[in-house]
Amino acid sequence: MNECIDEKIITLSLCDSSGRLSVTGTLDLFMDMATLHEESLGFGPLTMQKKGLYWIIGKNRAKYLRRPLMTEKVRIRTWPLKPSRLFGNREYAIEDMNGDPLVLGETEWLVANEGCAKLMPIKDYYPEDLSFEQGPLFDERMRKVSKDFSQDRNAGIYEVKPTDIDFVGHMNNAAYARAVMSFIPSKELEEKELTDAEFFYGLQCKEGDELSVFRRDAVSAMEFGTFLADGRNVMTARLTFREKH
Repeated sequence: MNECIDEKIITLSLCDSSGRLSVTGTLDLFMDMATLHEESLGFGPLTMQKKGLYWIIGKNRAKYLRRPLMTEKVRIRTWPLKPSRLFGNREYAIEDMNGDPLVLGETEWLVANEGCAKLMPIKDYYPEDLSFEQGPLFDERMRKVSKDFSQDRNAGIYEVKPTDIDFVGHMNNAAYARAVMSFIPSKELEEKELTDAEFFYGLQCKEGDELSVFRRDAVSAMEFGTFLADGRNVMTARLTFREKH
């Protein structure tokens, strides 16, 4: 089946202080849906682990048309796009129960061996009879965030916690969003309306790593860079807003 569909209630744990679906909650939903679909296709995380292989994420994005409210019932759909040799994008659509889109998303997936030392040809982990009938939700590619934050503000230090670690032993992709969002005051978020969230992952982090989080403010956007103590970039992110009317 080339598409996976599920219905969810937007619970309190998925929301931020506004009572709407949070960025972290969005990425959690995307990851859960991808896991369900991969499992139904015979290449879920547990099956891959037995082969010494793991699904990892290179990029994440979400476009918010309207962030669903706490207790709102939504329908979530996901489907893979035709992969290249190493990269396989997956699309997501969160809709209200009338079928109107609320959140659109896309994730760049890769397959790596244990320790993430080597990338594997991703097409080998798709069923041979899988069709790619549905196309991309986005016309434009994600625009990378500059990793040079030497002239920008150091927002603080984030220590990678045990609760940030997934079963692969690395910091979960949604936990990076939690790290970034922890340096944006709730009052500041209340004054703006989030429209887009984009994340670009580099190095894998482990429990106890200390990340220096830098913030750069641009017109209608915030950009973040996270770095290990030795200066290596771990992740960059961009959040885009529009003023509330």
